[in-house]
Amino acid sequence: MIAEPCRNIGKYTLSDILAYRNDPKKGTHRRAISTITVSTFYLTAQMVGAGVLIKTLIGIDYEVSVITVGVLMLAYVLFGGMVATTWVQIIKAVLLVCASILMVIMVWSQYGFFGDFLTNVVGDAKVQARVAALIGDKATNLSATQLGQIFLEPGLFLKVPA
Repeated sequence: MIAEPCRNIGKYTLSDILAYRNDPKKGTHRRAISTITVSTFYLTAQMVGAGVLIKTLIGIDYEVSVITVGVLMLAYVLFGGMVATTWVQIIKAVLLVCASILMVIMVWSQYGFFGDFLTNVVGDAKVQARVAALIGDKATNLSATQLGQIFLEPGLFLKVPA
């Protein structure tokens, strides 16, 4: 519905079409303001997250970590353009997937790979003790196997608000 009219006019985005059909100067200003607004909200969340992460990992002040991350982001975008930005996203994705796989392997290594994984988790004394601490007085009447089974059921840690 939109692609063919865009192609016929020679424009490629909806904002280009609006600028073409209406006053181009006002359309350009509106497009710039909306882009800056959306980018500001996105960038704020990214900078807060990066600042907290760098503060935690390196141990420097929050303000310094936000400024450092901002300067580094600005540098690689200015000098590398979209190619650098794309490679940063690729590297982030690979690191996230590798870290997730590493965490799964670390958890599985404690309880055995595949086969009896859940049985080993249910039978673990540390898991049973944690469940008993979470449910309180109700744990006195339950066996160790029942405590382990409760661990696998939903609603143990986070309750539905009343």
